[in-house]
Amino acid sequence: EDVAVMAGFHVQTFLDTLVLEQGASPRTVEAYRNDVVHCARYLRTQGITRASDITAAALREYIYSMRDAVPPKQS
Repeated sequence: EDVAVMAGFHVQTFLDTLVLEQGASPRTVEAYRNDVVHCARYLRTQGITRASDITAAALREYIYSMRDAVPPKQS
């Protein structure tokens, strides 16, 4: 599954850009990788398997799903 996610969503190209053009540190690259792969996995559950198929609505739904997954803060 990770191979399909990495390929379909061009994750490695994005990570390479972070390193080569932005000079991102290894920790920054790993954090971005985790976030992008998490998003891509969610999108695959919604039937989106390629970056070119991502819509603004799909990204909004992903953000909502993350918000809903975070437990409320305790006072």
